[in-house]
Amino acid sequence: MRVFYLVICLMIFWKLTPAQAQQAAKPEGAPSANVATPSSHTNLATLAPLGFPLMRRAQYYGEANEELDITGTGAPDEAEHPYLDRLWSYPLIYSNSDNPFIQEISFFGLYQIESYAIDSSAGSASELEARRARLGLRTIFFKNFTLAGNLNIKTDGVSNNSFDVNALDTFTLAWRPTDNFQIRLGKQKAGFSDEYNTSSSRILTLERSLLVDQLSPSKSPGASLEMKMDKWTYLIGGYSGNTFTETYDNPFALARLGYNMSEKLKVEKANFRFYYLHNSTSRSENARPYRNSYSLSMDLQERRASNLIQAFYAEGYDNIGNVWGLTMTPAWFIYSDKLQVVLRYQYANSSNLDGLRLQRHYEQETPNFANSEFGNRYQAGYLGLNWYIYGNKLKVMSGIEYSDMVGGSGSEDFSGWTWYGGLRLYF
Repeated sequence: MRVFYLVICLMIFWKLTPAQAQQAAKPEGAPSANVATPSSHTNLATLAPLGFPLMRRAQYYGEANEELDITGTGAPDEAEHPYLDRLWSYPLIYSNSDNPFIQEISFFGLYQIESYAIDSSAGSASELEARRARLGLRTIFFKNFTLAGNLNIKTDGVSNNSFDVNALDTFTLAWRPTDNFQIRLGKQKAGFSDEYNTSSSRILTLERSLLVDQLSPSKSPGASLEMKMDKWTYLIGGYSGNTFTETYDNPFALARLGYNMSEKLKVEKANFRFYYLHNSTSRSENARPYRNSYSLSMDLQERRASNLIQAFYAEGYDNIGNVWGLTMTPAWFIYSDKLQVVLRYQYANSSNLDGLRLQRHYEQETPNFANSEFGNRYQAGYLGLNWYIYGNKLKVMSGIEYSDMVGGSGSEDFSGWTWYGGLRLYF
């Protein structure tokens, strides 16, 4: 954690002289296709070390590279705040869109503090923890290439004291010659389902749903290709089932097909996406032991309201059993774009008596969870409030969830209430 705090302090105290600021500012004229246009309220002359529009090339920084079809709905990434605008510009080390070799060098990262208290049939537990801390470096070069990597300084509440290859959260080289085509190589997220594909900095609940955690693969070495044609988006990817330090066997593959129906439905946002995940073996370290997994999502937004509806089905290997389920996450802004109410209902079922497992965050933290760890039917309802201080870049989240799981070979069923609270920051 000391490394994280040291780099943050260095960025805060990074200064440019007026001459350097003038050199870093973009000259007048139309921006290139790879540089986002700043919003009208942004005054670049007040930002140091300037170059702020180049930072906006990536719409969020929880992941190393943005995708063409960005998932997640219901909350802004940007917010107008003169002091925070200036503070969030510090991670940009260098930017010059006229340099033919290197256009940008910048830090990116996130820090998430989370607290929980659970009272359940398996006992009670509570804790305050640093849920995630990541820090990375991004370089944009030759106009169309992005090399980015970040380290897990702290993940799932556990500190990483070693800086070997296994501490890498992501490390990718992306080639994006146009706004409609991208190839990415390296350790990356195989984003199965809208919910998992959305960065933890942008999701509307503090924790993801049970089936998303149970079916989604870990970040893995691989290659992906993404295209966008009119209202359609496509993604195909192949990944290793093992880490960088192992041989590239036990592969798995992901395909995604998306369609934008906002014009037909006459709403601000209406994206339908279908995901297919194939795992070649049950022995994979990174993918879950399901041969074929499917997810269909509908991502809707109109004015202050949004809703993410997801359906899942997966075929398990051997005696794992099949699982299926549904989640719905409606949300409404009740005060400007600052205060948001979030609801979530999730249902999961399995053909195996022990086909579902209690969520690691935080149902498995109860002292007697082993007596009801597995089951075959799970339901949960969530009610939360999110306060956006600086869009998704800085927000306070809180929620309460009731969950219930029955079946299983254990001696007891599970039911309980969990309260969550947290602060999420990314740059």
